[in-house]
Amino acid sequence: MFKLANYFFQIPLNFSDSIKKSSWALNISKVFIGDIISKIIAAFTLLMIIRSLSINDYAKYTAFYTVLILFPSLIGSGVNLAMIRFSSEYLSKTGKKHINLYLISFILQSFIYVIFCFFIFMFKNILTPILFGEKQFEIALISGAIGGFGFLVFQAGLSVYKAEEKFNTYIVLNWLRYLLILILIGGQFFIWNLKFENIAASIIFVNLCLAVLIIFQIFKDNNLLKIVTSIFKYGTS
Repeated sequence: MFKLANYFFQIPLNFSDSIKKSSWALNISKVFIGDIISKIIAAFTLLMIIRSLSINDYAKYTAFYTVLILFPSLIGSGVNLAMIRFSSEYLSKTGKKHINLYLISFILQSFIYVIFCFFIFMFKNILTPILFGEKQFEIALISGAIGGFGFLVFQAGLSVYKAEEKFNTYIVLNWLRYLLILILIGGQFFIWNLKFENIAASIIFVNLCLAVLIIFQIFKDNNLLKIVTSIFKYGTS
């Protein structure tokens, strides 16, 4: 009799677990499908770039994009993973966002990246031949580092939405980035011949604009000056 009662008692619990699992499966599916669509959009952009650029300009674009993705990943990936873990745990326990942690993550990554870029700009004449073999890629190194700052902030923002399980916002922002780049480069592709400088400027512009947008979205309901002051007070106490 006890076993029978326990069986019926477990039914709503099992049903609740299945709902949670299906919710996780839905979120994973959203991110997976969203990522595929983003890559398809990026593929169209890349095809236009390949068709338009000379071999020399395409080599510069490859160097530029490598720097743009690699440098922010080296600095931000570990910080973002830690932020996702601790802020999601804090959110699940308290039901509140860890705004202080978000701000620390943004400030820390930005500070390290600016120092990193300062040394790159200072020693660009030495670093360019070491990294790319030829001095002509200096413009790719510099523009990639500048665009990388916007990408760094953008990735930090996406990590916040991952921690908060706002996967729809995460997907839409990814799509927005790739679509804006496609529109800007596509417009130039059909109007005049694409050049490396125009492509780099378009990508840098999109990255920096989205960086500003994502910071505004995350902190729009908070007094940033008050948060920064409280963080410094806590750090010095």
